[in-house]
Amino acid sequence: MKVIVPCGGAKASAPCAARNLYVGSLFKGNLRYALSIAGEDDIRILSAKHGFLTLGEVVAPYELRFGMTGAISVDALRGQAKGLAWDDQDVLVLGGVDYVMVAKQVFPGARSAHQDMRRRVGGTGIGHQLKWLKDMLGRVPDKETPRREAGAH
Repeated sequence: MKVIVPCGGAKASAPCAARNLYVGSLFKGNLRYALSIAGEDDIRILSAKHGFLTLGEVVAPYELRFGMTGAISVDALRGQAKGLAWDDQDVLVLGGVDYVMVAKQVFPGARSAHQDMRRRVGGTGIGHQLKWLKDMLGRVPDKETPRREAGAH
């Protein structure tokens, strides 16, 4: 299993390893969960500025979100992903819809935890995510079931 963890808005005040740069509770919960199902080499932090970061990569604090001027492009992310050589069928994307949408443009076969989260805890808001992350430590979510198109039988 390969896991993509979204970066966080709250950051440390000085350059440090990516795993320590993001200090918010949701980032910490996502990272704790990721480490419970995958090794450090199989986890990347998705940063709107830097793209796919290793946990130990040293970065300086920044203020940037996907969709803002200066954010890394999907094409640049695809270039980084080639170096990872990950099979997208084995990729789990954590985080909110914005990060899932970006990651799925790079790894089309990746899955998010949203469907499993809705079923288990009733939603995908921050509170739901934190509960799901805690409840699911050490467990991989159920695979998503394809959504049927309207009118399909």
